[in-house]
Amino acid sequence: MQIEVIFSDKLKRDIPLIKGMSLYHTLQNENIIISAPCAGRGTCGACKIQLLEGSLLVTEKDKMLLTDEELKNGWRLACQAYPEQPCKIFVPTEVFTAVTEYPETNKNIPEDTDYAIAIDLGTTTLAYELFSMESGKTCKVLSSTNPQRSYGADVVSRMEQSNNGRKALLKQILIQGMQKDISLLTKDINPESLKKIGISGNTVMVHLLMGYSCETLGRYPFSPVTLDRIDTDAEELGLLSRPVPVSISPGISAYVGGDVLIGAAMQAVIYEKNPCLFLDLGTNAEMLLTDGAGKAYVTSAPAGPAFEAANISCGVGSVDGAVSGMTIENGEIKTKTIQGKAPVGFCGSGILEAVYELLKNNLVDETGMLADSYFEKGYPVGKLRITQNDIRQIQLAKSAVFSAIRILLKEADISAEEIKKVYLAGGFGYFLNIEKAIGIGLLPRELKGKTETIGNASLRGTKAYLTGSLTDKEIYDLRISSEEKYLSQDADFQAYFIENLNFDKNL
Repeated sequence: MQIEVIFSDKLKRDIPLIKGMSLYHTLQNENIIISAPCAGRGTCGACKIQLLEGSLLVTEKDKMLLTDEELKNGWRLACQAYPEQPCKIFVPTEVFTAVTEYPETNKNIPEDTDYAIAIDLGTTTLAYELFSMESGKTCKVLSSTNPQRSYGADVVSRMEQSNNGRKALLKQILIQGMQKDISLLTKDINPESLKKIGISGNTVMVHLLMGYSCETLGRYPFSPVTLDRIDTDAEELGLLSRPVPVSISPGISAYVGGDVLIGAAMQAVIYEKNPCLFLDLGTNAEMLLTDGAGKAYVTSAPAGPAFEAANISCGVGSVDGAVSGMTIENGEIKTKTIQGKAPVGFCGSGILEAVYELLKNNLVDETGMLADSYFEKGYPVGKLRITQNDIRQIQLAKSAVFSAIRILLKEADISAEEIKKVYLAGGFGYFLNIEKAIGIGLLPRELKGKTETIGNASLRGTKAYLTGSLTDKEIYDLRISSEEKYLSQDADFQAYFIENLNFDKNL
């Protein structure tokens, strides 16, 4: 017996029907990527598939997480669907767009020269830059969705999957995805002219890429296999069929990796005479605070995947049509979408702005409660809705980040007013409206007017290292000067977190 699978690009594929196995696991076994931020636990509602022919029972979790209209149209949660007979299903393709931009990015036609590739190995997305080693000019940029996403949206879920016997599989699907991306990136150049590859990522993603065990990474005292620079080879890794040197950036700790280290080193924050804050608010909210006297304090805030719009009822990635901005003026709703397409859902920056606008217009109170008339069904934005749970997810995320910043300030014994510069890196930060972020309590008000959006700092720093403009010493100086604060071990963080859950209505 078989299941016929139809994809967004109209391609078809037959896969075996295995009785007693969910569609979620059946699709995984066939290397078919499906969004599953909760790693198949049935809590996020993202692994939606549409039944076109055949029969699938409607479960209680289907009823909880899908609308009546969706159920009527055949939509089901793949993790709750256990087909007993042949069926035909539609599997939508989820595509995230990574930010590949930073201040100097300038795309040029390939030259007759030697090339290198910088790679930002993100939890949600992978970003690539092909550039000339001679001139440093960017020839091509590319981004793709991390294929491991179907095994969970966050690093904790991925570690659990690795520790439960899927370590080799997670490496395999990541390598296969990177092979395809590098092939697309280099199709217009002589393969022999590619001379170097540099990779930066968080510590968990580096472990999964290398096939390292995550057993000691996820429990105290959070011990990585290594935090040192890894020098390897593209053929050995399986990225190419010929040897090309690969350099993987060193990290600071289990939860503050090489992407943050190399991005912050590129800004030379450790040499600043005034306190600086470096924030990377992607899937993991990582931050680094320097005190202006040669010391740095780092941490990773448990913000959850809300900034990537996971666990948001109408949440989508940074796809065409994603609502990235919103205003409400005199009762009129205006939305801004990626590429100006018709709204298909809220990305991270869009849901943050939406919550700000609801607060500003007294449609949400300081506790985060929606007005009575919208409490049950949510606040409508065209065909989309903002639910009570969506607002709660943003409250949890914003409080985690704000409270983590307070902890670092306490450790450095400085005030928010003393910070002279804030560098905001990462995809979420690239689209973030700073005024609204401060308005909902994501960032301290004292940081207003001090923030610089720097785009993909990890990609920029990796390229700088490959070209020699960022040195080992500069990276090393920041690394050895950094002290990590474990928030899970800090009683003050728990108190701050509860204290900062409510919104400030003085917008």
